[in-house]
Amino acid sequence: MTAWAVFDLNGTLLDPEAIGPDALDEAILAGMTLNHVGEYRPFPELLRAAVARARPPGEVEAAMDAAAGMPAFPEAPRALDLLAEAGLSLAVLTNSPTQTAERGLRAAGLRDRFAHVIGTDQVGVFKPDARVYRHGLAAIGAEPADATMVAAHWWDLRGARAVGMRVAWVGRRELTRTELLPEPDAEGADLLEVARAMTAASTTP
Repeated sequence: MTAWAVFDLNGTLLDPEAIGPDALDEAILAGMTLNHVGEYRPFPELLRAAVARARPPGEVEAAMDAAAGMPAFPEAPRALDLLAEAGLSLAVLTNSPTQTAERGLRAAGLRDRFAHVIGTDQVGVFKPDARVYRHGLAAIGAEPADATMVAAHWWDLRGARAVGMRVAWVGRRELTRTELLPEPDAEGADLLEVARAMTAASTTP
């Protein structure tokens, strides 16, 4: 069975600093809220609403342009290469719509490293709803135990673990792991540390 590393996109692979991490957090909270009331709107709409609350009207379009071209975190390419060299297949599972994620990955120079890019538009709900992770697993043809969710958001990993996936926590922004996330299978301060921990675990007898 193929082993998979499944990555969150925004804030894990791509750096939201240009739009403001707080705006990203508010958009994520909006998505979770829509889950509870049974509605779905594309994530860029939620991000635009969050940006519009935080920026003067004349800055909203520039911020949305920045959101469409978020750079990869500097260590991301090496981390992905390390995992691929260790024999893992790579995928992205994101709250962004699939085509938006595809464009973002191409702009960041990362798209060719991933076998699958899966957005929540394919499901109509947002992470951490269990349906997103189950759909992602079905799309890549993996059993939960053969896939590791890699994310910088504890709630994302909590959702993945709930369906039986392995989890790897990138502590870049959260810094301290919450007790609501049981012991991750791998962790590190950035993607490269996490990749090294994952590959070390895979070679441990």
